Amino acid sequence: MIKTIIIRALLLPLAILLYCASVLGHAATDSVTSTNAQETGELKIATVTPIAHGLSTGLLRHTGIQTDFLPPQRLPINRIESWLRKNRSRKFDRYDALVSISDAVPALNFSSTLRQSNIRLVTIDIAYARLPEGERVVINNPSEYFWLNTNNLLLMLGVLKRDLGLMWPEHRERINHNYQNMSAELRKVNLKIENLLFDNDIAVLVFDKAVLEPLAGSLSMDVTSRQDAQAVGLPALFVGSRRPRQRPGSNSAPQTPSQAPSQSPVPRWVSDDLSRFDDQTVVARLQANLQSLREVLK
Repeated sequence: MIKTIIIRALLLPLAILLYCASVLGHAATDSVTSTNAQETGELKIATVTPIAHGLSTGLLRHTGIQTDFLPPQRLPINRIESWLRKNRSRKFDRYDALVSISDAVPALNFSSTLRQSNIRLVTIDIAYARLPEGERVVINNPSEYFWLNTNNLLLMLGVLKRDLGLMWPEHRERINHNYQNMSAELRKVNLKIENLLFDNDIAVLVFDKAVLEPLAGSLSMDVTSRQDAQAVGLPALFVGSRRPRQRPGSNSAPQTPSQAPSQSPVPRWVSDDLSRFDDQTVVARLQANLQSLREVLK
């Protein structure tokens, strides 16, 4: 009798221990299943500006990570702010990250809206690296197209490459490969444009809109008005903008009434300013700009 009691007393703790182990094992299995379900889910990035979308799609090429442009594709950058304001209370799909330029243009911040669908949303601000003394784009005012300065464009690309690699280390090698190709091509296009301007003795740039002036920052060119360029007699290039893939049209600026008929028209370069959505890569769009400049100056 005493022996039976002792055996039962010894077996009871063992039974309790085995039961607890079984429960914990099921809980661990459930946790792994849940984690794996998340990991095998579709990875998605949201963008609300054409430049953020273009850089993101280029870096994430061949990774399987989806990049969505949320505003209507027809909207230029100066109308996107209004669309964001009207849709701030709307619930969107779940996204893992938002790539934005809201440090430079606060009105384009959309992270609070997307966090309604995913509280863990990561916001990648490519205009300012979220690091101690992180890099920041150079701008004079929030309305200018600061991405036309190749130095700013390369900085933004580098910030995005670093953050995407930290988010998804399994895709880091491919992201770095895409970065190397894109950055090399961007530098090559900028250098070829500089050489074209130099070889054709272009001394100054004349922009039809002030928002385009950051382009001069990466070309080591001065900016002036058409009147001043003509008064001093400096060889000038008139720079305008067009929609993506739109034919440039005339290669010279329209004459004003004050121009004498004997004066030579100023060469006019009509380029894609990257302010609208396009499914071409940023590199391809800038290469098209280079080709249109060649046609203007030939």
